[in-house]
Amino acid sequence: WAAPPAAGPAPLRLAAAAAWHVVRLRRSPHYPRVLQLLSVLDAAAPGLVRYRHHARLCLGLRAKSCPPRGRR
Repeated sequence: WAAPPAAGPAPLRLAAAAAWHVVRLRRSPHYPRVLQLLSVLDAAAPGLVRYRHHARLCLGLRAKSCPPRGRR
């Protein structure tokens, strides 16, 4: 999901569109890839998304990507 430095914005836009598609269709098996993209984006451009929004988004995706536990 990470674009090479000289590739320009096109691969990044494609990865963001794919991540948005995964989230919009609620395809939870692919949520770890979206989380990976979010971490790469946060490292590359720290001010792109506000910290609180980034944290809530990551926390929600992590919660949805965990397999459900059985009740005791």
